[in-house]
Amino acid sequence: MKQRMRVTCGVIKQAGKFLIVQRAGGTSHAFKWEFPGGKVDPGETESECMARELKEELDIEVAVGERLIPIEREESNVIIELIPFFCTIIGGEITLLEHLQLAWIDINKPIQYDLCIGDYSIVDQLRG
Repeated sequence: MKQRMRVTCGVIKQAGKFLIVQRAGGTSHAFKWEFPGGKVDPGETESECMARELKEELDIEVAVGERLIPIEREESNVIIELIPFFCTIIGGEITLLEHLQLAWIDINKPIQYDLCIGDYSIVDQLRG
């Protein structure tokens, strides 16, 4: 039986654009772009995970909003459930603590970044 992993990701919108970040080298999906987030720890709610991950990765405080439709995908021997949430920055300045760079994208234009595969499904949801 395949292991399941729940991963949250933050959909942060400012001035009509959405935040994506580039993964560091030496990580899975090195140098790909993604909506920021991470694994749900045991005993942690999805919302708690979302707030914790954005604090750890970007040093920002967020209000976690609406949960979007999760995306499930299979990767080697693991099933990953990617759980996106709309988030609003309520404190701090974005500081890249784990990623190489950030970009603000207009989802109504072609994406010029090499996103992680599941993140394309989030873009499709946002385009509605």
